Amino acid sequence: MDLDPRAALDGERVRATKLLADVERSMRDVSDARDGANTDDEHDPEGGDPGLGARVPRRGA
Repeated sequence: MDLDPRAALDGERVRATKLLADVERSMRDVSDARDGANTDDEHDPEGGDPGLGARVPRRGA
């Protein structure tokens, strides 16, 4: 069985192009989802950081 190198490369190009489009779409989905998130607590002295969980000290404690 002879394998045509050009056909194999064309098939890989199609597969790689589809994979790239899928990754770009996934990255856009993540970016779009972050746009509506209100996680900026830089100017809120009592605002919790999502990375720190519930470790925000209470006032007077």
